Amino acid sequence: MAASLKKLLIGTSVAVGMSAVASLPAKAASFDFNNSETNYATYTHNSNNLWIKGNEAAAISALTDNNLQTNVELNYTNETNSSSVGFTATAGKHTAKVSSVTTDEFNAFQGDWLNGLLNAYQPLKNVWNASSAAFQDVALGAFKSSVGFGDPNIAEFSLDKTGAMSMKTMGFFDLKPKVNTLISTYSNTQINSPLSQANNALLTVNQGISTIQNNTQYKLLTSVPYNLLNATQKAALNNFNIQLSTLNTQKTTLTAGIATLTAAKQQVDSFNNALSQIQNLQISEIVKVELDGVSEYVYSFNAENSGFVAKDDGKSYSGVYSWSKAGTPAAVPEPSTILGLMAVGGLFGAAKRNANKKA
Repeated sequence: MAASLKKLLIGTSVAVGMSAVASLPAKAASFDFNNSETNYATYTHNSNNLWIKGNEAAAISALTDNNLQTNVELNYTNETNSSSVGFTATAGKHTAKVSSVTTDEFNAFQGDWLNGLLNAYQPLKNVWNASSAAFQDVALGAFKSSVGFGDPNIAEFSLDKTGAMSMKTMGFFDLKPKVNTLISTYSNTQINSPLSQANNALLTVNQGISTIQNNTQYKLLTSVPYNLLNATQKAALNNFNIQLSTLNTQKTTLTAGIATLTAAKQQVDSFNNALSQIQNLQISEIVKVELDGVSEYVYSFNAENSGFVAKDDGKSYSGVYSWSKAGTPAAVPEPSTILGLMAVGGLFGAAKRNANKKA
């Protein structure tokens, strides 16, 4: 009976000890925007005061209010992405630095980012390798421009004393319309219009060649051996031949250009066909997150519908991109440690009782 009671007490003590450790509340992080940094703005979703620029209290409130309709845009006015803008969060012994990404930083990991994008959308991956380097650059530029990678909009950020972090950024639920517009502009200005001009020019050149070849004098001059022509006739024929040589050179150049433009048009058509196979093209903005000196670039290709849009452009913030990273929980004391503490407590209790008896 005594042994059973002892086991019950030990088990209860262990359970209580573990429960107490597991139920310790996570302490909210403290936030700080560098006082010298003002290149950020808080979106309030309030038409009367839609943006609050460089106000730390408003920014921290937006990051911690659990309201997706408010967010903080970092690098609010810098279109060159030459410097990063961010804030610091601290919880317990952990410090997280959250910032926008500069152009140089993006260029350093652009390959990994692009691979992630193509792996997320197989139709794009299927046509990518068949595209020329020139068109790949165009498509990459369209992706980057449509996302606006250097000025992330952060709706929520949290850090607890275990080092666990979570973040939600706002973007577009479907970027296809923006990408389509950019590719269409490129196609019209760089391919379709030049191709039409080249075809018209080739038609003119061919007509010029045909006009000379069907010219009565030219036919007569070419029907006689050249050495039998007099000086005047030779001069006239030479003039015809110079014109034909110039026109044929132009024809060769135009034909090659048309072939290049036609191939480029086919690549655009393949790209557009791949886009049409994607239901929603989702690409988040990019955030640099550094925890205790170790940094990573955070982005996603999977969004949830936010259920609202920005009041200034009527398009932004339709998508929510979520990210989280587990922390390191506090170590739970081993049962042997708890038993040792109980034994020590028992010894002290016994000593105290003996002392009281002697007194």
